[in-house]
Amino acid sequence: MRALVTGVGRGLGAAIATELAGRGVTVIGTARRSVAPEAERSCTQIVQLDLADRSSIAAAIDEVHTMGEPIDVLVNNAGLDGRAVGASEHDRGPLDIDPDVFMRQIEVNALGPLLLSRGLVDLLLAANTPKIVNISSQLGHPEVVLRTGRDVGYNASKAALTTTSATLARELPGIIVVAVHPGWVRTDMGGPDAALGVEESAARLVDAMLALRAEQTGRFLDVDGNPFAP
Repeated sequence: MRALVTGVGRGLGAAIATELAGRGVTVIGTARRSVAPEAERSCTQIVQLDLADRSSIAAAIDEVHTMGEPIDVLVNNAGLDGRAVGASEHDRGPLDIDPDVFMRQIEVNALGPLLLSRGLVDLLLAANTPKIVNISSQLGHPEVVLRTGRDVGYNASKAALTTTSATLARELPGIIVVAVHPGWVRTDMGGPDAALGVEESAARLVDAMLALRAEQTGRFLDVDGNPFAP
């Protein structure tokens, strides 16, 4: 089995790559720049990929095609919040957000995964039971946003990723496509008070993605592969 995992430079992406490799999956990782040591050990190849740069996406797609092997699982994990593109703690709300910050989050968190997924469709369809797993967030769900979540660009981009997953599932009946909330995870974005460590989240996510069934396609799932309940 071969998996491609985006955003293995650190955090959850590195943990997912490590968990998959530990279960005997051949992992191709992508990163913008440097790669976490554990991910470098876990990935057979690292592909440079900046989801904010469409030429970088095209180059990454070409590079993966040169490897000439099917992809069983594509994990679109890479993403960012407003702080990563210059917003402060106090100017990420709907009344303050800089339009460029908002659009950069849409570009990276929603459009980038779509472009990468459609560029790799042929390699996915060459696998026996191909899967696209989009790491979304509960913060893209309106009922959750009513209670918490002040980064409107992040909220909107994750909502877009979740709905894009459903439309891809409709268009690609030969591929299982899901969006998954990984839990509240102790990463740079999740913060130190989050409920789950990256290793626990990754282990549960990998359990869920390896067990995905055709009837789940198009769904928004929780970290254990159950229907997400806000």
